[in-house]
Amino acid sequence: MTSVFNALSFPLVIITIIIIVGVGLILSLSSNPLYGVKNYLFHSFVHTKNEANSLSPTSAFALSESPKLSQLIFHVQEFTIPGNNDSIPLYPLYDKNRNAIWVGDTAIDSSRILAFNLKSGKFMEHKLNGTSIVTVMAFDHNNTHIWYVDPLLKRLGRRILMNY
Repeated sequence: MTSVFNALSFPLVIITIIIIVGVGLILSLSSNPLYGVKNYLFHSFVHTKNEANSLSPTSAFALSESPKLSQLIFHVQEFTIPGNNDSIPLYPLYDKNRNAIWVGDTAIDSSRILAFNLKSGKFMEHKLNGTSIVTVMAFDHNNTHIWYVDPLLKRLGRRILMNY
């Protein structure tokens, strides 16, 4: 295992946390530029090359200096989910290779997975056959398939991820 940020010597420019809430609402919490941040800012952030989009179970993400409350900016931006208004996107999964957030739609008989492209700010719908709802999801070790669970029909499914 190798440390991703082993010897940072530049100032931290921005910290952003993105969360999907309810009907496609994305909240982000950002900080203004911080200068004079110490080296080894993310000293315990460990990434293994074998596992895409994952951290070692023993790793932690810690800042050596926290931003001041006055440096934080709260921003809310709403994105409309395609299709019905009953959509309930839960269990988000971040895909760093495609710069997207994948969510399963838990509305009854929606039969779909949604991919939110962080660059374009748009959703792409992926219809699934033989499913009702999609809850928990995970990538395979090559990041070429997404596995999902349909608890209503008691099924485990897999979808090939294409470039979109």
